[in-house]
Amino acid sequence: MTVPVTPCPFRFTLQAVVGLGAILFCLWVQPLGAHDAQPTRIIVDTDMALDDVRALILLTAIDEIDLACVVTSDGACTPQSGAANAARLLAYLDRPEIPVGVGLTLGEPGPPWRPMSESLGWADVTAAGAQEPAADGLALVTDVLTRSDGRMVYVCLGPLSNLAALMRTHPQLVEDGLAEIYYQGSVPDTTAGSWNTARDSAAAVGVFRGDVPIRVFDLEDSAYTVFDAAFLEQFTPCSSATCGLLRRLHEHPRVRGLVDAGHFRCWDEAVALCLADQALCSFVPLPGRDHVVTASSWQQTAARAMYVNLLTEDTPVKQNEPATVVFARFPSDPGLLRDDVRACADAIIERHGLDEWRAVVLTNEFHRHLGAYSILGAKMGVRAREILNAPSDELRVISHAGNTPPLSCMNDGLQVGTGASLGRGMITVTDAVAAAEAVFIAEQRRLTLRVRPEIVADIEDSLGRLLQTTGSLTPEYWDGVRDLALTYWRDWDRGTIFVETLEQEAGRGR
Repeated sequence: MTVPVTPCPFRFTLQAVVGLGAILFCLWVQPLGAHDAQPTRIIVDTDMALDDVRALILLTAIDEIDLACVVTSDGACTPQSGAANAARLLAYLDRPEIPVGVGLTLGEPGPPWRPMSESLGWADVTAAGAQEPAADGLALVTDVLTRSDGRMVYVCLGPLSNLAALMRTHPQLVEDGLAEIYYQGSVPDTTAGSWNTARDSAAAVGVFRGDVPIRVFDLEDSAYTVFDAAFLEQFTPCSSATCGLLRRLHEHPRVRGLVDAGHFRCWDEAVALCLADQALCSFVPLPGRDHVVTASSWQQTAARAMYVNLLTEDTPVKQNEPATVVFARFPSDPGLLRDDVRACADAIIERHGLDEWRAVVLTNEFHRHLGAYSILGAKMGVRAREILNAPSDELRVISHAGNTPPLSCMNDGLQVGTGASLGRGMITVTDAVAAAEAVFIAEQRRLTLRVRPEIVADIEDSLGRLLQTTGSLTPEYWDGVRDLALTYWRDWDRGTIFVETLEQEAGRGR
């Protein structure tokens, strides 16, 4: 069936440009303290288990976070060895100015995994520039709170021993100096207690009896991202010190075995990610305790995408993903999206990745509606960058989609997916023989991508039947187009929907 030529329902005007900016701003993930002039200042209390270490790495990568100090507790590591390793980690990440203090010792036997936690790959991590940890971690925290211009967030990733002691010795300072406590553990006296709470249950009871607001992270394991070999592999292309450290700490034979077995979850990392984007987690008040809220749900797919993006965003060229210009990170939280997009956002990001998500979202806003061919163009552009191993903005594109909608809508997606915009003179549109096809040129290589005939036939048939049903270009017609586009966005795999031809560009490289 041949589809009647139909114009796009919007024109790209100055008002549309302004509207696009406003829409993207409203879509954007608002981090904790995003409306403040200063980043959120935090104190981290950790027993330096492996997930604590990963959370600490994440916290140093979040621009909106000001890490004031680190104090260690008696848990996975002794406070002394944990502090030495924390100082080494911070020096390795070029953050030696962050002070580290040794917290309280409980005098109890360590857990069975303590030898592994204390060794890991620390011997291979250079300690050059590492500061000597303060022997009295509580004095360090007291000094930080005293000197702080505003209230801080206390992030506890291990037992609550240090904070409980501070509440006993300096109750007013804690109450005045802390805005909130983020705790990876369970509420005391609950049926399923966490290890952190059980390690020093008296301290946990004391902290929860206080008045400082507490956010409790105690979700089922299935709610958290699995830190397995496939997840770790996502950091392999990145050559930064951060990704290198992450890989190195998981090379220990016993650790690697646990990674391969899918033992680890991103438990403590959830606390760090929530500090960057509170929309990732939903909380409910704890009955009878107005100052306590507990996590009730977790946006696992969006959190996983943010995790990877935080640690690899400084190497966009190596990943061939476009660097952001205005924003620090691209929005991926389904809670900020329109209802129909929200329903399939997790599935889209899970299947196609954050790079394609970014390209199609921007294409849809730029194009002013969800359409099959504009989405095809975005997927085609991302696929071309993958095959040619080319960064955004470095491809020359020749589009055969012409200048007549709906086929020409593909051009909008091509521009966003590759960065080869009309304004930069990197894309040429020809309508000599209109086809769902484009040529991509990088160095001495020339790639032709053509939408498979069965895909084009499906689009034409679906749009044709939709037009017959609605009778004309009514709002119902465009609602139907949107529904079809969402299905295509979710189901089309950019690795299979194109006929791909890669060749040496004529007249070059011979």
